[in-house]
Amino acid sequence: MEIERNATGEAVRITMRRWFDAHLHLRHGEMLRNVLPFSAAYCDGALVMPNLKRHEGDTGVLTGEDVAIYRAEILRAADGLPGKKHQFYPFMTVKITDRTTPEMVENAWKEGVIAGKAYPMGVTTNAEEGVSDFRRLWPVFKTMQDIGMALCPMGRFRAEKEAGSRWPASGPGKNGFFPPCLRYIPLSPGSRSCWNT
Repeated sequence: MEIERNATGEAVRITMRRWFDAHLHLRHGEMLRNVLPFSAAYCDGALVMPNLKRHEGDTGVLTGEDVAIYRAEILRAADGLPGKKHQFYPFMTVKITDRTTPEMVENAWKEGVIAGKAYPMGVTTNAEEGVSDFRRLWPVFKTMQDIGMALCPMGRFRAEKEAGSRWPASGPGKNGFFPPCLRYIPLSPGSRSCWNT
């Protein structure tokens, strides 16, 4: 992978000779070290998901500081791969929660985060601290648009109501698309988004 940067250090062109994984869960610790070799064998880079649970009470990668720590762990693991032939680069995300502020998003952007992942509360792994009301986060989503950070909403909900989820089930035998994502997330022309359904 080749990253061409302008005078301010912003990536202006990325040339990828191999695959890019646009949705990768590396987790952390031993799991990260076990998963990364398989991804790095085929991919130059990946959009790394932020819904970690490194210890009891951990709510994931939420801030620029969290990103710096997690990226360093990933790069250490990538550098230690046996027989490494290719560079693997993690493109970092932060988890958007009810506590996320525009300032947190701006600071994460300065740390090199390219996307914010919005999980509706309780609909997937480690989403207990997800979003309970998308309307309240409008200033966060607007800031993301203004600075050029992509928004990656999880747009599905489950057939059966999951423990801890405030969102209704879609009904037996079918998964559904999550309506609040369409109603409350501002998607203006030029905004960047990558949906996970």
